[in-house]
Amino acid sequence: MNRKFLPKVVPLFIAFLLGAIGVTAAADTITLKDGRVIQGQFIRQGNDFLIQPDQGGSFTVPVSDLARVVLGGAATTQQTATGDWQYTLYQISRETDAGKIINDIQAYMKQYPNSPDMKDAQATLAQYVEYQAQGYVKFAGQWMTPADQDKLKAQAQVQLNTAIKDYQNGALTQAQTDVQKSLTDDPTNTNAMIVEGVTEFRLNELQNALTEFNKALRLDPNNIAAVNDAAIASYQTNMQPHALLEYQMALNQAANNRMLLDNIASALINYQGDQTNPLYKNLQMSFNTADERMQTIMAQQGLYRFAASWIDAEQKSQLEAQEQEFEQKKLALQNSYDGVVQQLQAAVTGYNNAVSALPGLQSQLNNDQAAEYDELNDNPFADTSSYDQAIANDQTAISQAQTTISQFPGLQAKFQTQMSSMRSEAQVLMQSDPARGYNGAQLMMLPGDVNNVPPPVGVNMAQIAHQGQNPPAV
Repeated sequence: MNRKFLPKVVPLFIAFLLGAIGVTAAADTITLKDGRVIQGQFIRQGNDFLIQPDQGGSFTVPVSDLARVVLGGAATTQQTATGDWQYTLYQISRETDAGKIINDIQAYMKQYPNSPDMKDAQATLAQYVEYQAQGYVKFAGQWMTPADQDKLKAQAQVQLNTAIKDYQNGALTQAQTDVQKSLTDDPTNTNAMIVEGVTEFRLNELQNALTEFNKALRLDPNNIAAVNDAAIASYQTNMQPHALLEYQMALNQAANNRMLLDNIASALINYQGDQTNPLYKNLQMSFNTADERMQTIMAQQGLYRFAASWIDAEQKSQLEAQEQEFEQKKLALQNSYDGVVQQLQAAVTGYNNAVSALPGLQSQLNNDQAAEYDELNDNPFADTSSYDQAIANDQTAISQAQTTISQFPGLQAKFQTQMSSMRSEAQVLMQSDPARGYNGAQLMMLPGDVNNVPPPVGVNMAQIAHQGQNPPAV
């Protein structure tokens, strides 16, 4: 039987099979990468091994967690030593501290002085003693001198700078190639991960972009560019509430970054979710506080907030006039709509009242007619004028109720048509909202944009400087 590649079977059968093996076969020695050495049996289940120890209950581990197996019978001292050496090598491959590696090898050699792997252990120990003496560091999966590490990092930065230029010039495929070279030289370069992410985003590979931003954030959780870009990627992948949370995290750290504030303004304006959500409300409140300060700074440069954008004084005057006219039209239309709604509600109320009252009015008429008839039967000369008036009043009330009921469908259709027309008019009117063209777009940040914020979209900062003003120092 091939223990390692046994097909999947139902748990009950596995339990029975393991029990049977435990009776008829000698135990295997199973060494896991975490250092555990287990006497028992094991069966593969897809990507996992089901392990049944000789003592204790069964459990599963991923296939990748298995370091070594000696089939049948208890391991000899030499087998155990070899297994532990393989595990030590695995730990060495994950360690970045040469001193810790030296201590681990020395501890192994002390525990297994007669190990069949002693020569390999001694050679490995000598190698890491030399690394420590030379001041080697582990970088990009290799041990090297600090000078070589600096050289690789510098080389990676050159490749990254080239990738950024390619990205800015629209050569996205070449940017991907360059940034991959940068990450090969320096896998820890979070800026390269960000550039890789924004490139993927431009290529509409949104999930890949989000993966890159999250990789950068695992290494540098406070990287503002990575948080900003992750928020935008989340926003565009139907995770808007999560995007609001990421924007809040970025705002908590960089409330003075104008580009971040512009992105948040656009995100809040275009948000399609529940605006009573605490995430939205809290971000809106934090944004308002930060943006008030930013508006003061930008006003000194002759720029003013309009929706998610910035405009100059001339635009501000024009747009404010247009906005005022727009608001007046919107208010007038809203008032007209509200008036029609009230008329419809009044018609509905009148109809319901008429329908409710009609049976009672008819009953009252019948009663008044019966009373007059009885009175005339008793005395043919009796004065029945009061009954005649009551009957006339009853008939008038019945006629009015019937008229209200019969006219209601027409009134309802009329008011509903008016409301539908006004809703269509409102949709057209909203297209003319001056702010509509200034709701902005959420813009990806490159690494350098955090400290050197690009000018607002559409604003000629050179012209502002020529007018005797300084560009915003934000």
